[in-house]
Amino acid sequence: MFLFPASVFAQWSGESDKKFNLGVSAGYLARTTVFYETTGDSGPVVQDPGLPYDYRPGVNGTGLNLGLSVMANRLQLELKYTTLIRYDFLRWEDNGSRDNTFYFDHNFSLSKWFRFKTVPKERPKYVGVGYSLINTGGGFHYERYVGPNLPPENTFFSVDFDAFRIFVGIPVWKIYLEPGVYLVNSDFPGPIKDKATMLYLEAVYKSNLFNK
Repeated sequence: MFLFPASVFAQWSGESDKKFNLGVSAGYLARTTVFYETTGDSGPVVQDPGLPYDYRPGVNGTGLNLGLSVMANRLQLELKYTTLIRYDFLRWEDNGSRDNTFYFDHNFSLSKWFRFKTVPKERPKYVGVGYSLINTGGGFHYERYVGPNLPPENTFFSVDFDAFRIFVGIPVWKIYLEPGVYLVNSDFPGPIKDKATMLYLEAVYKSNLFNK
């Protein structure tokens, strides 16, 4: 999703006679989990009840989304990579306080831009699909309970996972609002590591670097 200065909007919307535009973007994204699958293919896979983690503050939240994109003007197709940076919940400490950390999501997407010719001076919209690597490399070690009269086991709990995205871009004033959905097919880091659905909304500022 993008916010465009007026001077670069015409170029990015395909009105340039150049073949390609290279752009950078900075956006603010918020997301929340709306559906969480509680049974896996082989039934529930329940994590240690003493696991010091909660997926709601660990996955939901807001962050700064920085991107680089290429627009093929004739096809009106945009290929984009962004990094979402969040400083958010990692785990609960023994005393009940929060331990926070920086998270980095890597997002790849392909968008199709279009406009309705029947609407004069209409700003273009877009629809797209994408793939995201979320909480990349994130996780922590903790002492896992394995049974009575047995010593706890030092275990690494991973909080990274991947998801497919579907989204649209809607022009509002000088910005684009991008509502979208993440579809998580496996490894969502809840009590049962399986499927989930998340919604997000993003607003982005974008500027061209050069045309070719």
